[in-house]
Amino acid sequence: MDDGVLFRGGKLNEPMHLWKKESLYHLLLKGIKAIGDSAYCGMPEKVTVLIEGHSEQSVKFINRDKARQENYHHRLKDFAVLGSCFRHGKSTETKMAMHQMCVEAICVIVQFDLQHHPLLEV
Repeated sequence: MDDGVLFRGGKLNEPMHLWKKESLYHLLLKGIKAIGDSAYCGMPEKVTVLIEGHSEQSVKFINRDKARQENYHHRLKDFAVLGSCFRHGKSTETKMAMHQMCVEAICVIVQFDLQHHPLLEV
């Protein structure tokens, strides 16, 4: 599944009312925009992407913000549980709950680390 489909909770060619309401697209408050790469084209009301005509200052800001996000994701992916098959638990429900617990624990660890080793300033 590509990033745009995951973000929207559905495909661009599907009617919006069929998109999953718990997707990030629907959770962003009105007037708040995310910054994304070209996978997020077609959603200008929710995501800012680099396009021709942006000022040099805007391009630098967007690139720097995307670099911060990639750095953050890299820190998350340093934990093997996020990059390999999760094999704990017997039932699907137990596996999902345990995997969620692991992801949340990793986010807390990374957040703690960010207090001592901050990302690039925007």
